[in-house]
Amino acid sequence: MPSPESCFDILAREPVFGGQSSSTKEKLRVVDTEAGIDRELTVLLKRTLPAEVEALRAANRVPEAAAVPQLIRSGRDSRGDWIAIPFYPGIPAPTETDIPDNVVESLAEVHAHFLNSGAPETIPVCDGNWWKASCAQHRLRQLGRASLQPIVEAVQSWSAHRSILDALTELPRTLLHGDVHRNNVIVNGNAGQLIDWGGAAYGIPLLDLITPGPPGSRGYERYAATWQALTGESTTSPAWRRGYLTATVCSKVMYLAFAARHFGDAVAMSMFDTAARALTELEREG
Repeated sequence: MPSPESCFDILAREPVFGGQSSSTKEKLRVVDTEAGIDRELTVLLKRTLPAEVEALRAANRVPEAAAVPQLIRSGRDSRGDWIAIPFYPGIPAPTETDIPDNVVESLAEVHAHFLNSGAPETIPVCDGNWWKASCAQHRLRQLGRASLQPIVEAVQSWSAHRSILDALTELPRTLLHGDVHRNNVIVNGNAGQLIDWGGAAYGIPLLDLITPGPPGSRGYERYAATWQALTGESTTSPAWRRGYLTATVCSKVMYLAFAARHFGDAVAMSMFDTAARALTELEREG
């Protein structure tokens, strides 16, 4: 299987630090030969999982999605799977609601393109089993904080909640980035690149849309307009509302441990309260 060294003539390399991912990353200056023509490039080499490789290969088949990183090369060697994408200059988006328009538009384009398509074996599916695993809250319990124990117990009781399980089974699925937040958006001028597809999954589209902002926010409304133009589905439909409430519950539950660890118990409790309200509303709308 190809290694980076067999695909490129590497001129210089340096490690890249930062971010939440534990993957090994390097900034490389390389000569890439394509169709007999040499070109000098600066690329990000990332050691990753098969799911990210497959997700980027798939998302690169949507040419309209300009915020999807270009997959220059990928392969697997003795150290595992790797990808090489352009090294995009810029800074992380300043806030979650300041994600550039082209990023949320690209999300909608990828979601619409893969709507109701099958998931490759390498990409996890956000289904009932995924939900039950999310509700186990192993990382939250490992923090050992007594103040969080009521949240742990409540979320565990949601693992068999019919409203969530039915929605995850019945609503259409698509290819998801899986971890849309400001640190995974590199901004340069008025545009951005949606990096780090290591959390890619197949699930209901709205799972990617909770972080960029609620209804009425710029990111949400830009996504909704693009989605409706591509699919014809109204974002005021009962199915859309059901998806939004389900995604709100799931997204908040997914990030509880991260929030508690990095921002404190009060933030985690606030997220839990938001999830509980959305679950109550989901049940009511039934």
